[in-house]
Amino acid sequence: MRTRQKTDEELLQGLTPKKRATSFVGMRDELLADLLQREPFHFDINSDALYNQLRKSYEKQGQRAAADVYARSAAMTGGYGNSYAHSAAAQAYGSYLDALHEKEMQLYENAYDRYADENDRRLSMLKTVIGLENEQYDRNTDAEKTMYERDQEQMQAQQKSEQDAYERNQDTLNFAYKMAQLGDFSYLKNAGIDVSALEAAANAKKNEPEKISVNIQNNAEETYYYRGYSALIRYLDRQIGYGQLTVKGKKQIVKALTGRTI
Repeated sequence: MRTRQKTDEELLQGLTPKKRATSFVGMRDELLADLLQREPFHFDINSDALYNQLRKSYEKQGQRAAADVYARSAAMTGGYGNSYAHSAAAQAYGSYLDALHEKEMQLYENAYDRYADENDRRLSMLKTVIGLENEQYDRNTDAEKTMYERDQEQMQAQQKSEQDAYERNQDTLNFAYKMAQLGDFSYLKNAGIDVSALEAAANAKKNEPEKISVNIQNNAEETYYYRGYSALIRYLDRQIGYGQLTVKGKKQIVKALTGRTI
């Protein structure tokens, strides 16, 4: 586990997420190509230095053993060689060749094990890099997802802030227009709206004579001519109380009948 962590750190050191992903892809492809393009196992026993050393040693020992066996066999027959001596010598020599053959098989198996171990090592490296590549992909995906979600949250917060500001502005404008209808244009002015036309229209409306019913006008004239000024004022105040007349209309009638301004 420690070796794996150290390898990961060495692979990741000094690389940005994008470069890491690119590096992992390159490493993966290189390792995979190296694994697939590796030559099949082949072991040339004759080119193996250890085998050649063993072969010389076993052949020399076999020859010495064969000579000893042959000499002893010949001594038993008065110093002359015979078929038995040749057979015994050959058998002694052959035992060393058999032992050498066993060494050949062991060397072959060792070479194959080394080849297989190297394959396993390369495959393990490939799996490690693929694992790191997947981990980096997951990290990049999570980072992009987090960034997207953060951008979405910021955008939604900005939209909400703009919507709230718009609604507050609309509420302010609606209140300002309502106040303008009541003759107070200060709120529209504070909102930066030109109210000169509205003020002119309001002033013109103030100066317009009020429409007064013919019945009230006739009754007012009769009251003034027959009962006097005070009676006229009392009559007009009653009409204001009934909602049939306004203060402006009262002033118009008084001025028209008496010439006075109240």
